[in-house]
Amino acid sequence: MINFERLTMKATEALRLAANDARGRGNPEVDGPHLLGALLEQEEGIVLPVLQKIGVQVDGVRARVQERIGRLAKVSGGADPTLSRELRAALEAAEKKARELGDEYVSTEHFLVGLASARGDARAILEEAGADEDTVLEALDTVRGSHRVTDQTPEDTYRALARYSRDLTDLARQGKLDPVIGR
Repeated sequence: MINFERLTMKATEALRLAANDARGRGNPEVDGPHLLGALLEQEEGIVLPVLQKIGVQVDGVRARVQERIGRLAKVSGGADPTLSRELRAALEAAEKKARELGDEYVSTEHFLVGLASARGDARAILEEAGADEDTVLEALDTVRGSHRVTDQTPEDTYRALARYSRDLTDLARQGKLDPVIGR
């Protein structure tokens, strides 16, 4: 079973959102689509850039996630949902992939790889969108670069350059730079 103390803040938040979604919908289990939906809602995370790098239509994936969640079993009562077999397998695959990549913590990108590799609804949704385990790993390597997950907030450093700088080459291509006069 996954060590929840070795999760990053965003990974913990995603699991909490997935559990809250399952509870709110009356689902007895937190399943892969719940977690995938939670990952897609994290605007500041690394999952969206990875999927966009692959060319995935994120809105289409969101719609498929909601459709699959809508078909899950519902129960009445206040019992907390448990982790489904699919989600446990995905979390274990995520932890294994984190170790293989030399990361100290399990992050949201590991969850995405785990969901893409573990048999179930989330994997089917990702594969339909063109994001199988291999393409996710390739895109992750491009987006993440040589960064490793060594603390609980690695997502803040992955895209720091994009967040705190301007791509002058891209702005020049778009004609949005003022010409330099007098040189």
